Amino acid sequence: MSNKRFPIYLNRHTVALIHIFTRPDELEDLWITDYPMYNENYEDVAKNAAKQFIDQLQGRWTPRFLKALRDEIEQRLND
Repeated sequence: MSNKRFPIYLNRHTVALIHIFTRPDELEDLWITDYPMYNENYEDVAKNAAKQFIDQLQGRWTPRFLKALRDEIEQRLND
């Protein structure tokens, strides 16, 4: 994985900025990571998270972007 970050172009007029929050310790410092449902039903949580990810793009994606994203995901899963 490259350490250099580039804009995530969704279409010719839209770029995405993604913020990743992590909790490296046991403190309840980020409410978003305190989600017991994840441990109870992680498959549904993962499906809903994937849907939410695409929904938050607000329809500003292109089929070309989604196909490239799919191809990258398949490559990562196969590695």
